Amino acid sequence: MPDLRSTVRQMIEKGLGEEEIKSNLRELGIQDVDAIYSSAVAQSESAAETSGMSQNSVEQLRQEGLDQSEGLEKKLEEISAQVKALNEINQKILDTNRQILLRLK
Repeated sequence: MPDLRSTVRQMIEKGLGEEEIKSNLRELGIQDVDAIYSSAVAQSESAAETSGMSQNSVEQLRQEGLDQSEGLEKKLEEISAQVKALNEINQKILDTNRQILLRLK
């Protein structure tokens, strides 16, 4: 039965109509065609909803990633500015030390 449902889902995806699918199943000698068709449609709808939810999840994750990257860029800029300021302070310290050493000689 699960194979029949997947076959019916494939038929639906290919654009076959409900009656055409049911008549094909009857021609193959399959019993309870209505139940099989309903079950396949329900599984298709469930799969579509899951796919839609996963698409939403992907979009949410993408947006969160963008938000985080923007925050990281700001932090990186701040850290870069701090490193530059420290470098300038170190340079001033070195200059001062040179001047002191020159006075001692």
